Amino acid sequence: MTTNSSTSKEYPVVCFQNGQNPRADRRPLIRETPLSVHIDGRPFLDTTRTPVNDELLAIGILFAQGAISTVAEIDSIQVLTGTENAEKGDLVKDAMHLTLAKTSSTAKPPAETGEGQKSGLERTIKSPRNETFSFRKLAQLPQIMTAHQELYASSRAAHAVGIFNWKGELLSCQEDASRTHALHKALGFCLKHHVARQQTIAVFSGRINNAIALTIVRAGFPLVLSISAPTDSAVDILSRAGVTYIGSLRDHRGVLYTPGKEFITITP
Repeated sequence: MTTNSSTSKEYPVVCFQNGQNPRADRRPLIRETPLSVHIDGRPFLDTTRTPVNDELLAIGILFAQGAISTVAEIDSIQVLTGTENAEKGDLVKDAMHLTLAKTSSTAKPPAETGEGQKSGLERTIKSPRNETFSFRKLAQLPQIMTAHQELYASSRAAHAVGIFNWKGELLSCQEDASRTHALHKALGFCLKHHVARQQTIAVFSGRINNAIALTIVRAGFPLVLSISAPTDSAVDILSRAGVTYIGSLRDHRGVLYTPGKEFITITP
């Protein structure tokens, strides 16, 4: 992905540093623009996102919400920019129109995260695992991901989710101003390219919270890393679902929040 005017915009700023005289400059800021999602002609979701990889975003959102299980259930995706979607010359939000296959279930608007969504977690991923990973090698993955974060490099404001295979090879790095939408795009990549999610490592630049943890469980990622620390409810969800999770991963240090025999073995 190459940063351009669709993903960032320069603003005039004044920089202060170490008591020196203020310096006028221009800095790129990551764009966050409104998007209205419609499924089969009905409003589904209003959100904001960084306008790149919208198709992957749509696939990930629909999967996370349980509207689809595979990309084959989507007949078409059409994105209209604000200009193309304007009425009477007025600029309005971008619009995404999706048509689902007739065999798909009726998509319902997203519901708020609640205890009901946590039920049945024990039946999702949890199973005995024989895989063993070296913490030393896992600790290198965030650095590999960061090297591919073009939006973050230019704006310092983009979240990212990297998908790695068992060998530690980066398959995809997806960025967005939203942590949740970075995950949706990464999930959309996996679905579109038929990546075996049960044999991948998902690396997050930001904090993992309740909603993100639930999406991780639905996606079936067995091993998750994050540079930031998690929330307590996120750890509870991941632990109950059998997801091996290492957080606070920086400077070759990290915390295994899911120790136990039923999880993937992590060695020094």
